[in-house]
Amino acid sequence: MVAASFHPLRTVRLTAASAAVRTGRRPGSGFAARSARTLAELDLEQLVARARALEAPESVAEAPGRPLPLVLSPEVSAALIEAWARLALSARGARETAAPAALARAVTLDDEPLAARGLPLPFDLDGSPRARRRFVEGGRVLGAAFDLELAARAGTVPTGHGLASDDAWPVHLALAPGAVGEEELLRHAAGGLRVGAVEHLSVREGDAALVFHAVARNVRRIGADGALGTGLAPLAWNGSLAAVLAAVEEVGRETVTWSPRPGLPGATTGAALRLAAAAGFEPLGGARS
Repeated sequence: MVAASFHPLRTVRLTAASAAVRTGRRPGSGFAARSARTLAELDLEQLVARARALEAPESVAEAPGRPLPLVLSPEVSAALIEAWARLALSARGARETAAPAALARAVTLDDEPLAARGLPLPFDLDGSPRARRRFVEGGRVLGAAFDLELAARAGTVPTGHGLASDDAWPVHLALAPGAVGEEELLRHAAGGLRVGAVEHLSVREGDAALVFHAVARNVRRIGADGALGTGLAPLAWNGSLAAVLAAVEEVGRETVTWSPRPGLPGATTGAALRLAAAAGFEPLGGARS
């Protein structure tokens, strides 16, 4: 419930459920995740089946010594987009940092707070009504998110993204899907790697590159025919969110809506991403998957 003197009382009853499923031996376990308003929409049986289908038959402890083609799972793309948007599309970011770097032309992002999938919410925490809004089109950033107070400070128009804090950013971002399935993305990335999950994602604030560190898990080799093969032990991944999203060559057709950070009133919709080449992976000493 949100009460204010300048609009009617806003009330809504909400539930939220998120699940991150790992199946199989570690390292090499499969991973799948999703968020929804109800357990029925979460479809745990399908989620477990998807994680099982991604289990590696065997795993080795090594790290790639050179840049390789890369496919990121929908869950990884959701996590990276959420982290990028939290800084690059925020009101604070618009005030304090350089303009966000352009992303790949394949990347279009809409904030979709009314979409049935995920965790829809018809108003923000100021009580302002919410609607679909495009933030990135063909890689070009169109603007930042503002609540009522931050918009007044910046001399701009509020966008309906109040979060009851000293910042605002879109929390229902959806990546526009592409035309091909993940199997085709894997064929186009033959000889590379598929990253199924990222954990402990931390991002350095204050610059447009948004340098990050994460642990890459559920990493699989991609064979010459595009089939998933041997799993790799967890890897340290150091890179730039802006550079990763600028290197996207193809976006997959299938999407996953997931809230990788608990406590936010929304969820990000990601799709598999194919990058021509990526580096920054190193052995994770002493880690266990």
